[in-house]
Parts: sequence; C-alpha cells; structure tokens
Amino acid sequence: MRHFVCALLGMSICGCGTSVVLVDHYDVPAEDLRAYQQLEIAPVYSQDNPHYENLGVISGLSCNRSGSQNASERDAIDQLKLKARLMGASAITDPGCAASSGMDWANNCYNSVLCEAFALKKLAAADQLYEP
Repeated sequence: MRHFVCALLGMSICGCGTSVVLVDHYDVPAEDLRAYQQLEIAPVYSQDNPHYENLGVISGLSCNRSGSQNASERDAIDQLKLKARLMGASAITDPGCAASSGMDWANNCYNSVLCEAFALKKLAAADQLYEP
C-alpha cells in the first residue's frame, strides 16, 4: 500500500508523461523570428543525408489551456520551426503530428497537437568547401 501511495503521489506531481516546453515568441530575438519562417521542409530521409547535419529530434506543441479554442497543427509546427531556428537549423524534416483525443494531462491542456521532426542544418556543398 505504501508503494502505491508513493507512485500515486509521484504521478500527480510529475503528470502522466513528459511535458513539452513552449517557446514564447516574445523571448525570441527579432532576427530569429524573421528567419524561422524561412526554414525549409527538407526531403524525406534528409536526416541521413550527408548534405545536412542532424541536430536531433524536436517537439512542437499547440496547447489549449483555456477550453475556448482547439489546439492547431499550424501552431505546433510554428513551435517546431522556432525551436529549430534557436538551435541553428536551416531546415526540418516533414513533421509528424498527432492530436490528443481528450485531456492532455502531461502538458496540462484541454486538447493538444504534438508534432515532431528532425532539426537539420544544411551544409555547404563539398566543392564549395575547398575553393582554390
């Protein structure tokens, strides 16, 4: 019984999953705000392409905390692009998105859309690296 109470307490403090950090547009430098809209969606499997540096998987979340509107895929992809830009990426892979079917306890949302993609940095072409 004691272990059950400890587990229940731990879940209530931490939530049922990992929460996704939201990037506040007001905290992003103006240059990055302008540039994030220019991020490319790279071709399929670009995370394994030698012309890109794979910076890792990123998550973007659109969260409805007020109950008055639905979370949107567009907002979640904006979050992906902002995070990618702050990492120095010039592209992301095609995002995979999923909407919550009800309350999203991990992120404290009435409903949410979570998108994931790889953040990529386009590398200079090999022939441009070694100009005579």
